[in-house]
Amino acid sequence: PHNIIFLDGVKAALQADGLNPLPLFATSLKDPVAGATVRELLVQAPPEVILNGTGFAVSTPGKEVETPFSQAGCPVLRVVFSGGTEAAWRSGTRGLGARDIAMNVALPEVDGRIISRAISFKSRIERDDLTEADIVGYQPVGDRVEFTVALAASWVRLRVTPAGERRIALVLANYPNRDGRLGNGVGLDTPAGTVVVLRALGLFSSETVRVGGGSVSPRQVLVRLLEQSLGANEPDIVLVRAVLEGQTPRGRRRLIYEMRDTYDRRSGLTAMMRTTAFPTSIVVQLLARGEIPPGVHTLEQAVPAEEFLRELRRRGVRVRRRWSQT
Repeated sequence: PHNIIFLDGVKAALQADGLNPLPLFATSLKDPVAGATVRELLVQAPPEVILNGTGFAVSTPGKEVETPFSQAGCPVLRVVFSGGTEAAWRSGTRGLGARDIAMNVALPEVDGRIISRAISFKSRIERDDLTEADIVGYQPVGDRVEFTVALAASWVRLRVTPAGERRIALVLANYPNRDGRLGNGVGLDTPAGTVVVLRALGLFSSETVRVGGGSVSPRQVLVRLLEQSLGANEPDIVLVRAVLEGQTPRGRRRLIYEMRDTYDRRSGLTAMMRTTAFPTSIVVQLLARGEIPPGVHTLEQAVPAEEFLRELRRRGVRVRRRWSQT
């Protein structure tokens, strides 16, 4: 009871925000009987939002499976009941511990859960003198319960808001604190996920839709907007510099490779097009000519460097090589 009694307060907070909660308790969503029971109850009482407190995931990365919540067709918020203490969480600099991150954040995201907050932490409730053991249970944190309840209410309001009045944004983090790691995540393909979202919104569809008395193609509109925002075939430049440092017979030295390529007005190819497509084409042609052996190799070992650089020069892409002392 110590692990669930605090949920009465969560239920009261939901009711105070105008929601009508239906508490469900299950051993595990992976358990066939428990999963089927939850699924049937949600069919009988269709929810506008689900707050899920079970850990781990039903699906596996790269393989989507049906969960007991799939037929509900509503947002599922992951509510975290932390296995750590509030004191450790507040004094730490990394937020939740590794176990909580794995069980309550990373794996639930595989099922498409929306991570909310850790609303409770483990704490000593009382001392049992007979067993000489501390009775430990979940203790809620008021402001974090309030935040999660407000988040759930917001999702409900969004769900009943007419589609034409909704505003959608895709926010990609650059953690850990570098723009080069935009959307970075172990085991995640954020760019591909972004494309999936855009496709689900219908923005890639070529079928016309009626808007303001006329017909438009979402795909053509998207292409036009991207051209206006990003430009098409505008002059650009690609700069690459690779530095290798090591011990040589002449002492410790650096070998520096530098490449500078610009937009080609004659062909209309951008520098980015040239420096990505040309190397790929060269490698394919080397494979076709048998100059790259069959099998599994690293790129550095398989591709003959001098021939590769010679082919780049033939296409107008020049790589400068020079030595320097360290």
